[in-house]
Amino acid sequence: MANYYRKAFCEVCAREFAYEEFEKPDLEEISTSEDYSLKITRHWKCKYCGNEKLITGSEGFVTTKGEKMGFSSLVKIPCKNCGKTTAYEEYKKPDVKKNDG
Repeated sequence: MANYYRKAFCEVCAREFAYEEFEKPDLEEISTSEDYSLKITRHWKCKYCGNEKLITGSEGFVTTKGEKMGFSSLVKIPCKNCGKTTAYEEYKKPDVKKNDG
């Protein structure tokens, strides 16, 4: 509740619980070979003075990078286009995203 209060307090007109979401949140998933992250940006607008602010965070989602599969398990996987069996770094177990809230 305290976290919501800080997000909903307008610093311009000094009113409590003044902000409302006026747009759908922007979700950005970033997956590289070393890291996986989820960034959520919410758009808030004060219903009294019209002040707008953006709040970005993970919102309780825990993300983990999928483990790379061993070379021996990749040798048996043929390419869908050419049929060759060559290992690539991109072959890995899926990235994980879960909400612990």
